[in-house]
Amino acid sequence: MLNPKGLSNLLLFSTVRIETEYPDGMGGTGTGFFFRYPIDENTHLKLVITNKHVVEGTSASKFQLHTAGSDGKNVFATGDFVNVVLDQFENHWITHPDPNVDLCALNFTPELVQERNQ
Repeated sequence: MLNPKGLSNLLLFSTVRIETEYPDGMGGTGTGFFFRYPIDENTHLKLVITNKHVVEGTSASKFQLHTAGSDGKNVFATGDFVNVVLDQFENHWITHPDPNVDLCALNFTPELVQERNQ
């Protein structure tokens, strides 16, 4: 289990920067946060939650994930990043069914993300 050292490291590992690209070549940025959604007592979905307006109309995206180091007791950010690129970005998100709620979720299970990034 991660034991981030300090509040700033805790925030680094619970949030993600989202860089988006639109079909016209313009770009944007947003943030998301990681959320574990329980399916049953042994299974959880790993999700990224963000606002619908961050992903609407996008064609591609890049997530910047912080890499972690450890001193044996604590986990800390190394200052390096891993980039995950997703084409057809908007299609990967599940939007809230209420059009007045500006939230959506992405299944961020590592195996699925790895397949998408190859």
